[in-house]
Amino acid sequence: MRWFVLTFFHFFICFSPAYSQTDSTVVIHGTIQDQVDEPLIGATVKVMRDQAFIKGTISDVEGKYSLRLEPGRYDLEFQYAGFVTVKIIGVSLSARQFESLDVKMDNNVIPDRDEFMCFGPPPLIDFDPGNTGATFFSYEIRCRY
Repeated sequence: MRWFVLTFFHFFICFSPAYSQTDSTVVIHGTIQDQVDEPLIGATVKVMRDQAFIKGTISDVEGKYSLRLEPGRYDLEFQYAGFVTVKIIGVSLSARQFESLDVKMDNNVIPDRDEFMCFGPPPLIDFDPGNTGATFFSYEIRCRY
């Protein structure tokens, strides 16, 4: 009788829906390379839905990445320092799918209009020991610089 009860519970646990293979996730994977097919180590992969960040990862030493997601429609963004960001909009993923998405990134970066270099006046504090003992008032600093 004891053997029967143990066997019954064993089959109940093995064949219950919680432990069965009803996984509806999607695996998206691929390789991130530059223009000459060299892998980009540490490239950032961001997954977004409706402008909201969902999940992210980075590429390994071979430029490979892998993400497990729920079925749906996503936007993917690939970034690497010194390279142009690649955005793939509207990637549809269905249940139990293995989607392969390889990306080639371009390193011809056009300077962003939001970035600039600022050259200003010399620092207000002079660390040259020959100039010690001078006192400046705020109006003198404003007039001088």
